[in-house]
Amino acid sequence: MSQAIQGNASDIHFNFSSQGSSIQFRTIQGLVKETVRKADISLYHYLKFLSKLDLSSSMKPQSGTFSIILNEQEWYCRFSALETFSAKSGVLRILNLAKIETLDDISFQDQAISDIRELLTNSNGLILFSGSTGSGKSTTLFTALSEVSDKSIYTLEDPIECLYHNMMQIQINEANQLDFEAGIKQLLRHDPDIIVLGEIRSPVEAVSLIRTSLSGHMICSTIHSASPYQTIVRLLDFGCNKDDLRMINFNIVFQELVVVQHQRSAKLQILKHHEIVEFLKNSTI
Repeated sequence: MSQAIQGNASDIHFNFSSQGSSIQFRTIQGLVKETVRKADISLYHYLKFLSKLDLSSSMKPQSGTFSIILNEQEWYCRFSALETFSAKSGVLRILNLAKIETLDDISFQDQAISDIRELLTNSNGLILFSGSTGSGKSTTLFTALSEVSDKSIYTLEDPIECLYHNMMQIQINEANQLDFEAGIKQLLRHDPDIIVLGEIRSPVEAVSLIRTSLSGHMICSTIHSASPYQTIVRLLDFGCNKDDLRMINFNIVFQELVVVQHQRSAKLQILKHHEIVEFLKNSTI
């Protein structure tokens, strides 16, 4: 952890197989193999334990979070575990590595930052933050929401990665019958101004997202995509209705991670509702 933080590495990759073990750091230059003490498989299992993963279900991909005090600072981490019959892979992400306090720390694009702040003043609609894995879309979403002080914000996350004082954050817990749909029903009873629905990964979540957006609340979420327009295509592929997408005040914040003066920065592209409606009108999907 100390070595990764000093090298400004966002992720630590652990790989274990019959051929041996390796540790790689994800830096601005990409994946870099590190010369560290040989990783023992017990470290992998200990990280699963810290992250409160199900130790009895080894073949199921899982992820969880934990925090650790290092050099008198608390670091928030997410650990993802993936196993096959012959190998084990773990990725430890340091969630609060970058010192980000406001949206101005996210990107050099003043107009895009202003647009995001303006979108969050709407009383209803859907703002979808999209981008590839590791592009920082969740960071942008929660940093933007942390600036909102005059609205009631409820989140539904799996897992909760970082804690924010101005939000009521709820952890999905399927073992206790609190899944995505049940969580949404509970949130709506508290009459929130803004609802945050973690990450959209499946048709069930996508359809629930649009249905909740039609309830008259402001909804925010994230989704993986390679471009702003591909975000729309993914929703349609998940079974979302074109007419519903036209009806709601739907906006997309697409994000790419770029390096500016040797530092990570977000390159943002905002797709406004009228542009989305025009795309849907001409789309043959």
